[in-house]
Amino acid sequence: MAKGDVLQNNRTVFTDEKTGREVWQMTSWPECHCLATYMYLKAFTKDGKYLAFASDRTGVYELYRLTIETGETRQLTDRSKIGEDDKTITRYNVHPNGREVVFREGNGYSAIDLQSLEERQIAHSDDPNLKPTGSPTLSGDGTMLICRFVDANERQGFAHVPYEGGKLEKIYRLDIPNRNLSHTLGATAPGYALSFVILPDFQNDPNESRENRARAWKLDINTGKAEPFLVMPHGHRATHEYWGPDGRLYFHKKSTPNWTPTSISSIDINGEDFQDHFVSQDRKLGHSNISQDGKRIVSDVQDPTGNELYEINLETGKSEILCWPNSTLVDGVVGHVHPAYDFSGNHIIYTSDKSGKAAVFVVPLKQ
Repeated sequence: MAKGDVLQNNRTVFTDEKTGREVWQMTSWPECHCLATYMYLKAFTKDGKYLAFASDRTGVYELYRLTIETGETRQLTDRSKIGEDDKTITRYNVHPNGREVVFREGNGYSAIDLQSLEERQIAHSDDPNLKPTGSPTLSGDGTMLICRFVDANERQGFAHVPYEGGKLEKIYRLDIPNRNLSHTLGATAPGYALSFVILPDFQNDPNESRENRARAWKLDINTGKAEPFLVMPHGHRATHEYWGPDGRLYFHKKSTPNWTPTSISSIDINGEDFQDHFVSQDRKLGHSNISQDGKRIVSDVQDPTGNELYEINLETGKSEILCWPNSTLVDGVVGHVHPAYDFSGNHIIYTSDKSGKAAVFVVPLKQ
């Protein structure tokens, strides 16, 4: 099978044994992994007709388009042409326009219209000092694509390009030895800001400097100036941050050394106004995502003996268990749940390998 082909894929419906909720299993290829994207990236089209997912059914990870109502599935990419088995394609991103899915391909980034299946290249680099790597990041307003790059000396940095296409331009290079860039996010607050993580971090060491203890940094895309942004009080560490529609950075605040209590918290664009929105005394909340209207959060739990999905009402503070994905959590790519809302807030997508291979699931919220 090749790009554009329609594939046999059965969409099935079942009832969660513990909650009684209806859940849809969207993929049915037991011989391979099928993955929803990372929780702060989008998988659905704005009209709710399609979702994109990644699978290694051909031996390398490719992108696929799935029609939500019927389960019809088409292959979108053909990476065999470039001989590349790169799991970063599993962290694709549907643009805020709700139509195009953006992904890395070779030394550049491309976009495919999920309705027409037309493909275009956004950026490509043959510069040995600007080798694009990692998943695509979009500015808060969707006008810029930002990516990590590696230069000839293995130093990492960020480059950007207008989303309509053009030449990648460097905006920042990390000059701290033996550290790497990760979790790159375009801020939804006004202006062109980027948040990112420098790994490894030293959040748990009270003797370290504020810079080394920072979980997230903030970069001004226009000036290239970077500064520590999310710095936790002693006794806590932050993980898995994402931007909300209100321009705030949300994250998981974990108590050290045992992670619990865990809260879902946020700060403003200035790294101030710490707020705790939901606290679990005994469950290790792992990855979460906020609805487009800013009223609800869905979170998974990092417990390999049994993990559930919570939906949290931010206006009332109450929570509800939606279902139990029960993924193994063994592999960070295929074993993690990574739940996320669609544009409407009526569906949640997640991944689970509870049957042995990862599959894509959807929870319809209007039941």
